[in-house]
Amino acid sequence: MSTTINKEEIQKFSRLAEEWWDVNGKFKPLHMFNPIRIEYITEKIKLHFKLKEVKSNYLEGLNILDIGCGGGLISEPMARLGANVTGIDASEKNIKRGDYFYGVDGISLTSKNYSNLLNGDNLSYILNMATIENDGTLKPNGINIELVKEENFESNPIQVEKIISLNSNKIGYLMYNQFVGNKTSLINDSFGKFKNEGITDLIIDLRYNGGGSVKNCIELASMITGQFQDQVFVQEQWNSKMTESLTLDNGEEYFLDRFISTLSDGETINSLYLNRIFILTSSESASASELLINGLKPFIEVIHIGERTVGKNLASITLYDYVKKFIVDVGVEEIKNPDHTYALQPIVLKIANKDGFSDYSEGLEPNYNIKESILDFGVLGDIEEPLLSFAISLINGTETKFTLKNSAIPLNKVKDPLMISRQGMFLDKNTVPFLIN
Repeated sequence: MSTTINKEEIQKFSRLAEEWWDVNGKFKPLHMFNPIRIEYITEKIKLHFKLKEVKSNYLEGLNILDIGCGGGLISEPMARLGANVTGIDASEKNIKRGDYFYGVDGISLTSKNYSNLLNGDNLSYILNMATIENDGTLKPNGINIELVKEENFESNPIQVEKIISLNSNKIGYLMYNQFVGNKTSLINDSFGKFKNEGITDLIIDLRYNGGGSVKNCIELASMITGQFQDQVFVQEQWNSKMTESLTLDNGEEYFLDRFISTLSDGETINSLYLNRIFILTSSESASASELLINGLKPFIEVIHIGERTVGKNLASITLYDYVKKFIVDVGVEEIKNPDHTYALQPIVLKIANKDGFSDYSEGLEPNYNIKESILDFGVLGDIEEPLLSFAISLINGTETKFTLKNSAIPLNKVKDPLMISRQGMFLDKNTVPFLIN
């Protein structure tokens, strides 16, 4: 089937998605022009349908299809005027953080059905959007947004990368969603941009980061710093039996993970040599996210903002079934058994920082304990987004009392099973230990 969709254009606007509603960002000209555009469209609609503007919702009863809706700069004003609006866009990222939806394909969401509705086998579904009134009630706004599943989708752990210039400060902002080992060059490129721009401060946003690779955590820590090359970043605390066995095979150095200067492929790390770091967390930040905070504390000032973290101070290793096979030009080699599609992932150790601290099973308490309000999420990367705004105020020395919109509104928070499954920390070393009975 042929298509007129330009994937490069989709990717371009997807990267800018978090800035759609930033009136001072890259879409500022569009925001300035939008009132004129809305006035023109509504005048044509009134003329065609012979409507009189006698009430605020004078478009009530009209169905509007907004193809290529982007962030919804037309859809939302039309819906506020009473129209039933369906917005369709090739990029699903044009839904901004803080938007609300009450249903999927016309079925209202509940705490029992939301997972099936959002994670089913259907190739597309329509989100039924809503607004929240001051009393906390959910009100459908007539906007319906169609999402289509993308084949062979590859996630990018970098959600937002941005440089913010305010007064004499040049602030790097990076939202990092998962510690992964196979996309390290992407984050190194981001730090290369920060380095070239000469940023004075860095904010790392780990609010949705459930952890992952210890190796990638060490790489990120080495990018933030650079002045501690080859010093011990974290220590592995195995049980006595494994400690004895691993020491005999590999020496005591096996348990020490140090700051590095190059990636595994030989690429030089773009280090910023910072002496302080601002880290944003939520109650979902876990594992390698916590390791980054705990590991950096003995070396630089870590200003932790947000909620207490999960408290996953344990790490696992992956154990596969290996078989010996003869490979041409290589000889006998152990490879993963192709007949077995499962592996074991046992928890085998605690990870402590340089000073030996590893006791944070109840989570890491932030310097500034701030719980986000669902009524005031804000767009990630926008300087008005509450947590980012607060971090910037600390950098600028203009800290003010932090206030959020009414957080007493009775909205139930449910645990995302997909987020829970992502909360883990694994040890990815070249030398894999085996238990022998």
